[in-house]
Amino acid sequence: FLIAATLLITYDIRFSQIPLLGNVVVALCVALSFIFGAFCFSEPNPPIYFLSLLAFLSTLGREIAKDVEDMEADFGIRKTLPMIIGKQKALYMAFFFIIFPVLLSPIPFLWLNIFYSLVFIADAIFLWASYLLFHDVKSSTKWIKWAQLIAVLAFVLGSFRQLP
Repeated sequence: FLIAATLLITYDIRFSQIPLLGNVVVALCVALSFIFGAFCFSEPNPPIYFLSLLAFLSTLGREIAKDVEDMEADFGIRKTLPMIIGKQKALYMAFFFIIFPVLLSPIPFLWLNIFYSLVFIADAIFLWASYLLFHDVKSSTKWIKWAQLIAVLAFVLGSFRQLP
C-alpha cells in the first residue's frame, strides 16, 4: 500500500513528466490493485501475480497508445515517449504490450474455473484494438478499455471456487 500511495502521490509531481516511467507507474498501480484485492480475502498466490502481470502489460500498452493519441495536446507541456522515439515506434511498443498478454492469457486456465473463458472475448477485442492502433488510435484506446473490463470480469468470475 505504501509503495502504491507513494507512486500515486509522486506521479503527478514528477513521474508523469518522465517518458515511459509515468506509463509504467500507472500500469503498476493498476496491477497492484489485483494484489490488494487478493489480500482482502487471503494471501496472494501465483494466479493473482500472473493476472496482475497481464493487467500491467495491457495497461502499459494502453498508456503508450494514449500518449500517441494525446501527442498534439501534450506538445510544449510535457515530453512523452512518442515525441522522443516517434509515433510509429511508440505504436509498435503499444502493440507489443497489448498482444503479449493475449498470448499469455490461456495460462491462467491452470488455476481458474471455466468462467475464465470470458477472457477469449477480451482477447478478441484486444486483437481488434491492436489492429486499430495503426488506423484510429482514439478508437483503439476505447476498445482496449472495453477489453480490460471484460478481462477483469473473466479474472473475477474465473477465480470463484467451484461448488460441489
